[in-house]
Amino acid sequence: MGVTSKDLVIARVSDNDCWIRYNILFLTGAEAKALLEMNFGFDPGTIKAKYRSMYFVINKNDNFSTASGQRTELANYSLIGFNIADLSTVEIKSAIDNFISNHRNDIDQDILRIKEDLTSCQWLVPDPILNAP
Repeated sequence: MGVTSKDLVIARVSDNDCWIRYNILFLTGAEAKALLEMNFGFDPGTIKAKYRSMYFVINKNDNFSTASGQRTELANYSLIGFNIADLSTVEIKSAIDNFISNHRNDIDQDILRIKEDLTSCQWLVPDPILNAP
């Protein structure tokens, strides 16, 4: 697919997105983030300045608006790609915020699960939230 270190990949495919990030990083060199960690903040200006493309990795059955992105079907997942040069920082923020919004229930469940078991993906949740009652 041509994904390189000039690209950002954001994954939301399972409760173990913290692990899928490493496959992306080691196989392509791209920076990979779980949607869970993007939920806690990101800078669209930095994304615009640093990356060539932005990709969302989602489950095949995920309904995702591709208004300015291109959907590609892979063997196990779908990939939604955006050319960063074609997007303003407002559009980058909107695309990520919409992705977060579409998965709000999943993100909230992930946070609760991680707070309860403290074993998987806990480094993706900021300490004040992880340790809150």
